[in-house]
Amino acid sequence: MNGRITEGGVSVTDTGLGGPIVGIISRLQPVLAFFTESTWSKRGDDPTICDFVAGNPHDMPIPGITDAIQKWAVPKTKDWYAYKPDVPQAREAAAKTLSAERGVTYQKEDVFLTPGTFGALSVVMRAILDRGDEVVYLSPPWFFYEAM
Repeated sequence: MNGRITEGGVSVTDTGLGGPIVGIISRLQPVLAFFTESTWSKRGDDPTICDFVAGNPHDMPIPGITDAIQKWAVPKTKDWYAYKPDVPQAREAAAKTLSAERGVTYQKEDVFLTPGTFGALSVVMRAILDRGDEVVYLSPPWFFYEAM
């Protein structure tokens, strides 16, 4: 596979060696073109625009957030970064925050931790749907997933 950078992203020539990579890059072309050639790509960094295209944050973190991240990023146990569905301290903190912000009493047993949005959506759907209920969703759920 020969690849070269063009003004519109990546251009691919299949030499027979590319296999599935050629297909992946081909499917990425519209996304790459959007990020490099569209009206959106030419708008610059206008501070009056909140750009939610790629889900990137637009504001500086609230006071204390970077200190908290630095404090809790340091591993405290060997499985600190593992996907753990039950971390009592985190569930308790979430319950306290929800109670304070919503004016409803939550217990840690009311809080479910998941290793990402898909796990959370699965928990919610299992809680509210009945057998035979219809669910409509986009696929791929994020514009980059198909090409990945």
